[in-house]
Amino acid sequence: MIKCSNCGVDHSLHGVAIHTAVLVCLPSDVINHRDHQLARAKAEIERLRAIVDGLPKTADGVPIYPGMTVYRQGAHTGKIHARVAYMKGPPMVDSYSTRDAAEAAKAAGPEGEQP
Repeated sequence: MIKCSNCGVDHSLHGVAIHTAVLVCLPSDVINHRDHQLARAKAEIERLRAIVDGLPKTADGVPIYPGMTVYRQGAHTGKIHARVAYMKGPPMVDSYSTRDAAEAAKAAGPEGEQP
């Protein structure tokens, strides 16, 4: 395998031209390699999106990660307070990604309707 100086892809000598000991893909090969690279990038994005989709989410739909600060309304005080999200413990369906989002949910009321 030799790495092309245009596209950076390792491939055999089939369908390539060698000029002064530097491998250069023919235009059709460059397009094919770029199409292949694009397909690989799309597959990687889909793989990563599946991981993110599997993460727990805040009430406003933001993926929760360990150590993230989330905001929620206190059950007894009604005040918005911050807590650090750990992947263990009670579900955080009533937690929000920002203080502003938690304040907006509090103002909207329990059913999401304006008072």
